[in-house]
Amino acid sequence: MTTEVALKSLFSSIEDELFIEYHTQSTTTEVPVLDGEPDLDYYYDESMMTMVPWGYRFVPTDEDLILHYLSNKAKGEALPCQGITDCEIYGDEDKEPWKIFGRTSAEKFYVFIKLKKKGKGKRIERRAGRGTWKGQRTDPVMDSENNPIGFKKLFVFEIKDEDSNNVKRCHGHWLMYEYSLPTETDYVLCAIRNKHATTKPA
Repeated sequence: MTTEVALKSLFSSIEDELFIEYHTQSTTTEVPVLDGEPDLDYYYDESMMTMVPWGYRFVPTDEDLILHYLSNKAKGEALPCQGITDCEIYGDEDKEPWKIFGRTSAEKFYVFIKLKKKGKGKRIERRAGRGTWKGQRTDPVMDSENNPIGFKKLFVFEIKDEDSNNVKRCHGHWLMYEYSLPTETDYVLCAIRNKHATTKPA
């Protein structure tokens, strides 16, 4: 074995160990503990809903979300990291977005959602607690070579028969971008945030 090949093998082994160690630590929901003391090199990232190292920020592009997260999720393959979790945002009870994500955080929350259809039809169930996620528009998502790779739909949370201004004043103005693949799958990836949140990300 030549020196160059040996070095490449060594570096590859080190990278694999660091990758495994990082993902093992960053996907826990509890603060890592070293020698009986909390490891203060980690903090709880609200958008990822997990512990991550200081300085780490999850800022994926639309292309990243579709090609490397949603596509992998749909195929049952491993994700680049565990920063996006499964979440149920539709249903009759306690599914208003502020009850799931909190009213004051201005973080953008990334979640996988398994869509449910109404009865035997093709319409998707969009009811969430007392309100509904209302679709606004759909845009194509293009990759770096301008090829279509999926869709990005904008939704706004509304409560029927209630004054929209009063809802926004009490609970915020909730927006959701739903990312989907060109072919129909069970899962979509959603980015959800409260536009009127009072607490900005750290």
